[in-house]
Parts: sequence; structure tokens; C-alpha cells
Amino acid sequence: MGFPDPTQEDVFDHGLYLLDKVLTRMGKHLIDYPPMPLPLQDWNQAANVLLQDELNHDYVALWEQVETNLLTFNAEQRNAYDAIMQSV
Repeated sequence: MGFPDPTQEDVFDHGLYLLDKVLTRMGKHLIDYPPMPLPLQDWNQAANVLLQDELNHDYVALWEQVETNLLTFNAEQRNAYDAIMQSV
């Protein structure tokens, strides 16, 4: 699900969402199977918010950490780092 400490209701609701996704690939939906409950949350939107949170970094602080860690590399590690950075 991607977020900390989900409640039992969140887990159940997310399960319904995943079931509906599987059914959708087969041309059906949970609504086609009454009295099956439907998901209450918009899990597509929740996933987008969680993704944004994961991508929201302090890039200046990260680069400072990289520069600090580079000073601790031995020659072999530095060569590997440089090769990787040049390839991306």
C-alpha cells in the first residue's frame, strides 16, 4: 500500500481496489458482483500522493552527502562511481 501503519479498513479497502484492477483487466468490475463491497478510497490518487512524497527530496542536502562520502572512497570505489555517473 505504501503508507505507514495502515488500519485494517485501509488494508481491506486496498484489497478491494486491487481485486477491481484484476477484474478490470478481464472486462469486469466489482460492481458486477453484488453484494461485493466496493473500495471507498481513490487509491489511484493515494498512490500519486505517495509517489510525490517519495520524490520530494532536498537535493542540495543529498549532493552535500555525496560529496562528503566521496572523500571516503578508495580508488576502486571512486573508479566505479565515476564510471556509473558517466553512464547515466
